Parts: sequence; structure tokens; C-alpha cells
Amino acid sequence: MCLRVFLGQVLEFEKLMARLEFRINQDKCRYPKCHHCAENCPVGAIDFTVSPPLFTRRCIECGLCEQTCPQGAIEVDWQSVQDIHDRVSYPEDRPSTNILNLC
Repeated sequence: MCLRVFLGQVLEFEKLMARLEFRINQDKCRYPKCHHCAENCPVGAIDFTVSPPLFTRRCIECGLCEQTCPQGAIEVDWQSVQDIHDRVSYPEDRPSTNILNLC
């Protein structure tokens, strides 16, 4: 998912994105048989040593875990991302030099 924001709003957008929460649905998760999400996390942010498993502060909200989980056990409220986008974006008639695509 790519979002278009204006450069002046990037810090506000990042602050709001920090509230994005990734969760592991334990009914769908096949750990310890499967640990594909943890193996593919670029920052090692998934902690299965606790119950329920959690995402540590290192999580960079890249979404790779959700995209690669074969069981669909990683859940994210993408509607909240859309809500954030709607709050920090400006109309498309602004100069394109001030627009940043966040993908």
C-alpha cells in the first residue's frame, strides 16, 4: 500500500503510524511448526518467547510478516492507516514537488 503525503506532514504521519499495531492471531498461527514471520522479519521484532507472542519496539511496521505468513496469522488494522492518511493528506492540486510517496 502506498500513501501520498506532503513533505510538511511527514513527521506527523510517522508519529501517527507509530500507533499501528501488528497482532498474531494465535488461532491461525502454527508456531512452533512455522516461524516464517520471525525468520523474515528484517529487524527481529517478533518475540515468541512470551505468550501471547508480541512485536517488540524494534518493529518498523514494514508489513513483511503479514505479507509472508502462510496462515494469515498476522493481523493489522489497515483501516487505521487509511484514517491516518486521510487526516494528513492534502488535495491533489498541490505542487507535486511537495508530495512524498510512502510505500
